[in-house]
This record gives sequence, C-alpha cells and structure tokens, in this order.
Amino acid sequence: MSATPNDGPAKGPDQGDGELPSLTALTAFEATLRHSSFTGAAKELCRTQGAVSRQVALLEAHIGRELFHREHPRLRPTRAAVEFGAKVEMLLGRLKAAVADVRESGPTTNVLHLALLPTFGTTWLIPRIPSFLKQHPDISVQFTTSLRAFDFDSGDIDAAIHYGSATWPGGRTEMLMKEEVVAVCAPSLAGKVASAEELADETLLQLVSRPNAWKQWLEAHGAGAADGRRGPRFEHHMMALEAARAGLGYALLPDFVADPLLASGELVEAAPPSRFATTRSYWLVYPERSLELPALVAFRDWLRNAIRADRGSQGSAKG
Repeated sequence: MSATPNDGPAKGPDQGDGELPSLTALTAFEATLRHSSFTGAAKELCRTQGAVSRQVALLEAHIGRELFHREHPRLRPTRAAVEFGAKVEMLLGRLKAAVADVRESGPTTNVLHLALLPTFGTTWLIPRIPSFLKQHPDISVQFTTSLRAFDFDSGDIDAAIHYGSATWPGGRTEMLMKEEVVAVCAPSLAGKVASAEELADETLLQLVSRPNAWKQWLEAHGAGAADGRRGPRFEHHMMALEAARAGLGYALLPDFVADPLLASGELVEAAPPSRFATTRSYWLVYPERSLELPALVAFRDWLRNAIRADRGSQGSAKG
C-alpha cells in the first residue's frame, strides 16, 4: 500500500523512537513556523537561509512527517506542523524560563515558584509581597496564576494558594483562612432592598466557578425558596467586582476583597446581615519535595504572620 502525500518522508533506520531531535532543529522549525519563511527565521536566528532550511529538513526526516509545503516564495505549514509547533513553542518557553532561573540562582539566592488564584493574588497577596521581599532580599518569587487545579507533577511549581477543601493528592495542605463572603453593591443601589427575599428578585452577579454561591447565601438568610442562580455569569471575582461597581447588580465577594472597598465607600453592603461563612477555605499547598525548600519555609512563615495580622485587624474593624 503506497503512502499518501500527507504521510511525508518515511522514518529512517537510524531514528530510534527514544531519540530527541536537536535543539537547533527545533529552534529553526519554531522560528520558521512563526515567519512562514526560511528567510525570516534566518534573520531572527542570525543564521543563513540554507542552514535553517537544512535544520528543518533534518527535523522532518527525524519525525517522519512533512512540516511545510514549499510554495515559493513562502512556506505553508501542514496541520502536523501547527499542532507540533504549539507544543514546541511551549517547551522552548519553559526551557528559557529554566535557564533564567539557573542564571538568577546563586549561593545566597533562592527562587520560589508560586501558583496563585487570580483574585487572591491580585487583591491580597501582591499588595503585601513587598514586605516579604524586604525581609528576604535573597529570595526571588516567580508567580503564575490559574483558575484550574495546579499540577505539581510537572515540577514547575513549588507551592500554590488553593481554594476549596483540604484534599490535595500528593501534596501537603495548611489552612490560611476560612472564607466569609459579603453581599455588596454600588452606592447607587444602597437601600433598594431591605431583606434577602427582596434581594433575590434583583440582578445577582454569578461566578462560573461557584454556581451555588447565591443559593447558599439566600438559604442562610431565610430565602431558601428563591432561585439564586439567575443573573449574568463571570469567570472570576474581579469581573463580578467591576460589574457591581458599575451598578449592574449585586455581587458576593470574599471579605478580604470586599472590606477595603466597603471601608472606602466604593461599595456598600446589600441587605444586612450581608455576611455568610462558607464551608471552604484558602490553603497553602505544596508537594513533599518542597518541604525543606528554604524559600518556601521563609514564605510560609511570613504568610502565616501576615494573615494573622490582617485577620486580626479585620476582626477588630468588624467588631
């Protein structure tokens, strides 16, 4: 049975399945894919056009697939090239980051790779992190954010701030703070509703990751029969916060997000009592391999003290 044109060149006898292509070939391919041109890639890589072309040809021979249709004067990538290129770009980016980490690391320097939830990172941790860096000038913190579960198996993350339960397979968890949410709105809506039952009829700003948040809040405030799942949906708290600030409706925000805005008058509490303690918490999570990492030990101690001081001051203000 003959090969179709899309099959590309056959795999050579010296190409073992476990052998990796050269980094030079991968770099040449990735640059060629972005430029759709050997000439453009050659200029970027400070190589000759012929050298780049040869590296791409070697890569095609190695993987046994055609990556470009040669349509002079441009190249047209095959579907395999597009799919493979996305993975190569990601891997080259991670390799560059790893090299940068090694360059930064020295006899007195530690690097902590910390994964964050966007809202917690933006509103609570980032404004306070200068205090940590001032206390530990030898430590460099690299941040990444995600709404999805963090993967410690990749080896890219030393620790993460996690919201939810204490369960995290393969990781240790330390509770940072329990969550309390506050029903808030713009000052223009202040006094419009006087009870949870009345609030249930208004526009409730929903969070995609917490579809039952308003339902639980209404049940806790004696309006369990109301439908708490109506209203526009947002991907994370900061979007819901901006919608509430604009007067679009009522939002449920974690108290560490809401309290500074309530104190400044940018937002007001919706229908008192507006607070509700959920059954979930914020956790510091890390794999066993990070247990004795000096940068994590220092960060963990600082974080505990910072949260203790912050929650204590909030408690006094609420009281």
